Amino acid sequence: MTLSPGKFDDTVVSLALHVVASSAQSFLQLKAFELLAVMSRKAGLGSMPSQMVDEYLESDRWSLEQRDKSRVQWEAMSMRALQFEQFRKRIRNELRKPTITSFADKVLRANQS
Repeated sequence: MTLSPGKFDDTVVSLALHVVASSAQSFLQLKAFELLAVMSRKAGLGSMPSQMVDEYLESDRWSLEQRDKSRVQWEAMSMRALQFEQFRKRIRNELRKPTITSFADKVLRANQS
């Protein structure tokens, strides 16, 4: 059975939401939230993962305390995904900049060796 890219993305989002909902381990919930945050920034998916998380957090499936904790986790992982994306763009831009090293600098370094 092969999955189209869209079906694969939907499956990943559904499984991550399942981990958020069913895991008693906060580490696993954080990782699932992180995956959902990254998926929500993925081209083609739009805000679907974010909307699903928001709907889930608004549901009555958890106690108010658990919902608040999960909301904080979701916000932290969303911010982390955004910061990482900005970091990647900054690094990519730095790598694209030409390095300016004059011929004289190269000659001086070669003579020092």
